[in-house]
Amino acid sequence: MNLDFKITGKARVAITHYISGLAEEICIPALMKGRVNQNAKEQWMLRGYTIEQTTNLERSLRKNRIDIRVLYEIDGINIVFPQPHLVNEVIGKTLDYRESKWYVE
Repeated sequence: MNLDFKITGKARVAITHYISGLAEEICIPALMKGRVNQNAKEQWMLRGYTIEQTTNLERSLRKNRIDIRVLYEIDGINIVFPQPHLVNEVIGKTLDYRESKWYVE
């Protein structure tokens, strides 16, 4: 499913580089938010998800009668949102990567 969310060239390169360095079965980039340490402000992060993790997440949401998609195609890249409530935060915005950090603007 498509999402009104863009990826800059720098972010695309960083995603490809990150995923290529993971184990072969981890092939879907996962965009999420979290804290690097307890006192830090939440920031965007990229992790790798397996197809099985993505399928289990979607199955769990459906089981709980939550009708939210977690897997989207964005500028030709499949990205999973393990925290599906964040999808609303990215609509109409762009993912960028600079100074070793992810930004949604």
